[in-house]
Amino acid sequence: MKLNVDFNKEIKRIVERFKGDVGCIVIFVGVVKRKDNNRGVICDVDWEKMKKIKEDMKKRQDLLYLDVKVNSGLLEIGDLITTIFSVAYDRKSAFRACMECVDKIKREGVRKKEIYQ
Repeated sequence: MKLNVDFNKEIKRIVERFKGDVGCIVIFVGVVKRKDNNRGVICDVDWEKMKKIKEDMKKRQDLLYLDVKVNSGLLEIGDLITTIFSVAYDRKSAFRACMECVDKIKREGVRKKEIYQ
């Protein structure tokens, strides 16, 4: 699965949906990086844990909206791994929720293995 996100379209859709309430949209994009001459990564997603992470994050009172997409399988350097749209009334809430979501995904939801050949 390759992530293909039209960021302008998503931002416009979010602003229109929450018109007047949106104070901040934080967008996180995780990208496969070069590390120790790797050629890419195999990204193994625990979809049940990812579902739980999303559900838990969406219960936050300070968020208006949260969208999380995760790529899986064999990914090459430069491929998108994760996109997160964290939307809140204020920037502190949006940034805090985004960071918490990234940390939970890395800790619980996704395992990566570097590919060297």
